[in-house]
Amino acid sequence: MVVRFINARCSGIGGFAWWFVGVFFWGWLAKLVKSEFILRHTLVPKAEVLSESEAEELLKKLGIRKEQLPWMLEDDPLAKAIKAKSGDIVKLIRKSPVAGEAIAYRVVVPGKMAEGFEGEEVEEEAPAVEELEEQ
Repeated sequence: MVVRFINARCSGIGGFAWWFVGVFFWGWLAKLVKSEFILRHTLVPKAEVLSESEAEELLKKLGIRKEQLPWMLEDDPLAKAIKAKSGDIVKLIRKSPVAGEAIAYRVVVPGKMAEGFEGEEVEEEAPAVEELEEQ
C-alpha cells in the first residue's frame, strides 16, 4: 500500500519530493528491522545484559574470571540489538526440547565480524586476554 502510494506520487509533479520521502521511509524501516525485529525471530535466543552485581555473583558461583567466558563480539547483531557494550556479560536463554530452557553466558568483547568468506582477512583481531582483564 505504501509502496504504491509513493510510486504513484514519484511519477507526477513534485516527484523528487515523494522520492525523497520514500528513500527516507525505507532507510528508517531497514534500521528498525535490523535492530528491533531481530529479537523476534524464533531462532534468536532471548538475551539480557547482566547488571554488575549479577555478573559478580555469577562469576563467583562458577569460580571463573570474566575472560574465561565464551566471547560475543560487540559488532554481533544480537549485541547491537540489546545495546551490550564491551565488558558486559550477556545471558542467553534458548528453548530446548530436552531441558526446557538452556542458559548460556557470553562476555562482550571489542571487535568486528568478518566481512566476507572468500579468504579475506579481518583487519581487527579479537582482543587479547590482557585487554579483557583491564576492563
